[in-house]
Amino acid sequence: MLPPDDPPDPEAALRKRARQLAAEVIDTAKLSGPIKFGATVALVDEETEEERTYRLVGEYEADIENGLLNIKSPLARALIGKGVGDSVEVRTPGGERSYEVVGVSYG
Repeated sequence: MLPPDDPPDPEAALRKRARQLAAEVIDTAKLSGPIKFGATVALVDEETEEERTYRLVGEYEADIENGLLNIKSPLARALIGKGVGDSVEVRTPGGERSYEVVGVSYG
């Protein structure tokens, strides 16, 4: 007869799962260059000349009224990889909008 298997170690299973779920923390103060997650972006609406500033954040942090733009939004997706002086066009419920990037910062 074979000896019974060792009972599972619940703490080991939890440690393994925690490692699987661990997320890399991004220190935005160390970032630079083209627009990416965590950037604070100043835009000018090319039609109205109105300036707006947004920070590109995760889906659950987004709050457009407070300038926190969901990274999955059409505007954020259009901005990824752009830099100061670049223009982006975005479809909105009110029609096409064009914005010029006038500032990018991190931190």
